[in-house]
Amino acid sequence: SALDMEPKLFFKALLDKESAFAKEHGALDPSRAALYAGQASVGEKQRMALWYQGVAVRDTMQDLYNWVDTQPDWEKGEEEKEEDDIDMPPPTAAPMLMHQVSSGTARLEECKAELAAAEAQRTKLEEGDEESRKAMQAKVVALHAKLAASVQERVAQLQVAQDKFAALMRSNGIYDSPEDDGSPGPASGRNAALALAWLETASASGVLEGDGPISEEIAEKLLNSARDVRLEKASLSQISLAAKVMALVPSPVHKKLLNLTHDWLRTFMPHCLAKVNRVSFGLLSSEECADALEED
Repeated sequence: SALDMEPKLFFKALLDKESAFAKEHGALDPSRAALYAGQASVGEKQRMALWYQGVAVRDTMQDLYNWVDTQPDWEKGEEEKEEDDIDMPPPTAAPMLMHQVSSGTARLEECKAELAAAEAQRTKLEEGDEESRKAMQAKVVALHAKLAASVQERVAQLQVAQDKFAALMRSNGIYDSPEDDGSPGPASGRNAALALAWLETASASGVLEGDGPISEEIAEKLLNSARDVRLEKASLSQISLAAKVMALVPSPVHKKLLNLTHDWLRTFMPHCLAKVNRVSFGLLSSEECADALEED
């Protein structure tokens, strides 16, 4: 049947000039044929085929109405002309075509309205979240500034103590090697506080201001105290840097990139640069190692 045929084949049969209908009544002009695609899916290839046949494709009822309005009247035959000559009562006004909306179209409009409402709600939530984030970021920056001022104050106190330790060691001929300090840890703050307390107590008791040389015990205490002060300064520097990153780099992705860069600069690149030949890299097979030994 016509409903089971593809649009291309249907209109090809309808517009065939050699058909029995065309021979009896005349061929149908392709400009008077149209396909309404509002309730069906018409692919691009089918649309192109219909376009080559001269058949119009209309996707909405309004487009179909407009197309019908632009079509000229059919030429009347002799029988129709005779019927027109007979006095006929004036025709009643034809009912106007009403634009009907299918259930699918109505549901689609409802979904569009719900989607628009959801988008508006999402935008409102994003704007509120952005304002909250900015307020939190400003609070974090203010706390970072407070922490930075506290760290700088503590570093200044440690620097004064470090200068005193350095002066005492120079006056007593004690050699200090900062490169052997090690790494700062959780106990750095406690050790530095004990070192400052010992320095204050020793200075008040006059132990460090005698004319003779100081004892080995005091000399060792000076070295350990100076080391503890330097480790605490290094620890404060790390804390200050970490707080600065947390306050000024809010993106987690950027924090990960900074950590990766630190690993590359401090671990991976020095490791790679230390491998100066294939032996260090472990790329030589046992046979190649044996050949190299024989050549040497």
